[in-house]
Amino acid sequence: MGVHWLRGTTTMPSDTVLGYLADLLGESVEVRDGARHGYTTTYVVGVVQVWASDARPEVCVEVTGTACEVLGLERLAMLFWGLSLKVTRLDLAVDGCPFTPADVRAEWMRDRVRTVARQPNVKALEERGMQLRPEFEGVRSCSWHESATGSTFTMGSRQSAQFARVYDRRGFTRFELELKHRAAPIAALRVFEVVDDAPAFSEAVLGLVRGFVDFVDTEQDANVARAPLLAFWDAFCGMVARARVALGGTPERTLADAVAWFKHQVAPVYAVLLDALGPAALDDMAAGGRQRWRRRHSDMLPASLPGTA
Repeated sequence: MGVHWLRGTTTMPSDTVLGYLADLLGESVEVRDGARHGYTTTYVVGVVQVWASDARPEVCVEVTGTACEVLGLERLAMLFWGLSLKVTRLDLAVDGCPFTPADVRAEWMRDRVRTVARQPNVKALEERGMQLRPEFEGVRSCSWHESATGSTFTMGSRQSAQFARVYDRRGFTRFELELKHRAAPIAALRVFEVVDDAPAFSEAVLGLVRGFVDFVDTEQDANVARAPLLAFWDAFCGMVARARVALGGTPERTLADAVAWFKHQVAPVYAVLLDALGPAALDDMAAGGRQRWRRRHSDMLPASLPGTA
């Protein structure tokens, strides 16, 4: 279980981003030809790709599938907190699922689901000169691919904020949840806050999976909101609560976020400075930092503290 794709932007200068990654990964910075996502320059630091442009204020950082496995959760979290990434895509993967892609497909086609994925807009398709095949009428967006190496079933629209795929090409079943747009930064905060706590991390990931889809027994209750989970899905993730991913806005950086970032990224260096320089020197640094506050810093403080009114 882990992160399988991470992409985000930061307003830090590209030199700062590249220096941070070089130190974190112990790798040199390479410049590559071509660029993506509307940027003009591509950099590679180990398994991490970076795109930048003089015409854009933000820098884009991406770690793809197998690269996430190479880095591991701890360094992915350090990358997230250390660069203050605004995540634009986050893929979460769960391996060894107790079902097959065909099992999931069968229940999806029967519409035994409680999901945020919508049914296709038939009228809009017809206006574009397209028509659903009869077997897909009344069925939510999905696809099925089968080959000699295995099967893949996808759920939802790839263009939406939440999309999922189930496949067995590696000899076991993997469930991947792809989060983009406004869902990605909210989900990223949830999972990266708990990467050092394996049970909490598993609960966060499975909760997000359930937030996208539940497979339910509509024979026991036709109301999908009340219907119990099907046995295979209950065995997979029934022990955790559904996570609700609010899509109504961008999550704000809070005091709790700042504490989590400090714990993951700053605490080890802080301990070194405390032992080497003493608390008085750190108090002086804090006083200097306070003079550089912006509104976003003061807004994190509780209103009851002096000077925050």
